[in-house]
Amino acid sequence: MVQVPLRAVMAIVPAFILAFALRIGATALLRLCTSNVAHPVYIETLDLAEDSIGSAPDENTPQAKSVADMASMDTFYLIGAVAWDRPCLAGGQWYYEVEIKETKPDDPGYRLYTTFLARINQDAPEPLETGGRRLPIGRWLPLEDPDGETKKLYSLDIKDHYADMLGDYGLLITEGEFLTQHPVYRILEIGSGALLLVSFGCFALFFERKGWF
Repeated sequence: MVQVPLRAVMAIVPAFILAFALRIGATALLRLCTSNVAHPVYIETLDLAEDSIGSAPDENTPQAKSVADMASMDTFYLIGAVAWDRPCLAGGQWYYEVEIKETKPDDPGYRLYTTFLARINQDAPEPLETGGRRLPIGRWLPLEDPDGETKKLYSLDIKDHYADMLGDYGLLITEGEFLTQHPVYRILEIGSGALLLVSFGCFALFFERKGWF
């Protein structure tokens, strides 16, 4: 059985208190800086305006009623159904299957159901009493799928493009998330551990020289 010297046990107490106190104090200062300065500055770099990609459409937003409409419009909104329970990972991004009922202005009886992928701001869709959802403002873009994951989705009609209805809302993070992702926070984690070990050695050596414990 290994016997631990009493001074080693006693040295860990002040070492832990010192490292913990400095970690808490430094984190509080960093939180104050990020919440008042860095995080607001970061939010200002994002396009979260009312008419931006991923925001709810207004009366000035044109509705796309077909794939041709989406391809010809700069921005648009859709009315469709979303398979929220079947997310798809392609090119390192998560997508959802969207189905729209295509129509033609010159043919009222024309109906074609088309399925494609979309990235969606989940806070913006609006359920409709007539069925389906009014989806956020989007843009029709080429789909990057180097691993060919979309080829396995036989329910998709369009596999080379997707509707980006997320935009900078996908980069939006809380103050807490911003804090933990800050490089200084990682330095504090490593530094507090190193300080604990160094201060433990110093206290143990000090106790040994004093003949305490």
